[in-house]
Amino acid sequence: DAEESLRYMELRVELEKVIDTRVFDEVCSPYDQALRWIADGDDQIKLGNIFTNNDFAQRYGAALLYYSTSGPLSWMDSSSWISDTHECTWRGLNCNSAEVILGISLENSGLAGSIPQEINFFRRLETLDLSQNEITGSIPFTLYDIAQLSSLRLSGNLLNGELSRRIGSLTNLEEIDVSGNQLTGEIPAEVYEAPAIRHIFLNSNEFSGHMPTVDSLVRYLETLDLEDNDLTGTITEDISRMSRLRILRLGDNSLTGFLPRRLGNVRSLEEINFSGNDLRGRLPFELFSLTNLRLLDLSFNEISGVLPIDIKKLEKLAVLQLDNNELAGTLTSGLSTLTNLETLTLNHNAFSGTIPPSYGALNKLARIDLGFNRFIGSVPDEFCSTVLQSNSILLADGQQSSSFTCDCCQIQR
Repeated sequence: DAEESLRYMELRVELEKVIDTRVFDEVCSPYDQALRWIADGDDQIKLGNIFTNNDFAQRYGAALLYYSTSGPLSWMDSSSWISDTHECTWRGLNCNSAEVILGISLENSGLAGSIPQEINFFRRLETLDLSQNEITGSIPFTLYDIAQLSSLRLSGNLLNGELSRRIGSLTNLEEIDVSGNQLTGEIPAEVYEAPAIRHIFLNSNEFSGHMPTVDSLVRYLETLDLEDNDLTGTITEDISRMSRLRILRLGDNSLTGFLPRRLGNVRSLEEINFSGNDLRGRLPFELFSLTNLRLLDLSFNEISGVLPIDIKKLEKLAVLQLDNNELAGTLTSGLSTLTNLETLTLNHNAFSGTIPPSYGALNKLARIDLGFNRFIGSVPDEFCSTVLQSNSILLADGQQSSSFTCDCCQIQR
């Protein structure tokens, strides 16, 4: 009716101060639908300047997010949305005592469509979690205007485009997780420069180019996951500037060169995964200074040389994966002191000699693969006893020596 049309136009005039007028020209666009819902009898909103009226901006922003991500069609549970109640009561919206939205948590909720540029209508947003949905399009550049944002989780969607250098302007950002998307381009060095950043998950995308250079000390970063991308170049020594790093995952890229020696200076490291690259050379002795390591995966590279006795210093190791490399020589007795080992894969190398009886001390092992090497003799009774008692899986297929025997595993020549 005439009253609703007048209200629609009054609200539209206010919105057009900050939104491109053309978005309202398409009837039933998300912009139009959100505005018509508010105009057609939403009693929560009183007309006011869009710049100063947070109630208007916030409620319109919530309605626009709903319609932009196919709320009426694909959301798993939208029962509380687009209702007469205050938006702070809608599922997934978290507010403070002043009814200002501080968090949006709509992970795994059936969202499909794109994130609207007006995401910055949530002016005091601290956490945004839209992970595990079917969101398409790019990350809106207006997202980087939300100064209070501390946690950004957009993993497991269909996002494309590049990650903006403006990511470094989010001075409160502690976590970014955009893994499992289709993001491209080079990773901007500014992602390290967000001063509060602690956790970076950019894995399982299509990022290319070299790893960003670390120009200054990264004080708080604990997790860097760049696995499963198209990164090239070397792992440079400046990675040691990440002085508090605990988890470093660079696997399944196309990185070349040697393992950086200065990595041994990052004593806080608990997990290193460089598997599935083209790294070569020997294991640097500095690596064995990382006494907090619980997982070391260098599989599917071109690592050569021997396994040094200094590996015994890594007493907390639970997972050691060195398979599919060019390691040779005899197995060091140093491995037998790693009594926390649960997984040990040394297959597809050129190890030779016998398996030390002292490996029987590795009583936590659940999986051992020694296959496709050059071992001789028999698997010691002490080791077999441990394997049988713990119901471990021991694989030793493909030994080049026909004299190799094993009473606790099946060997396929």
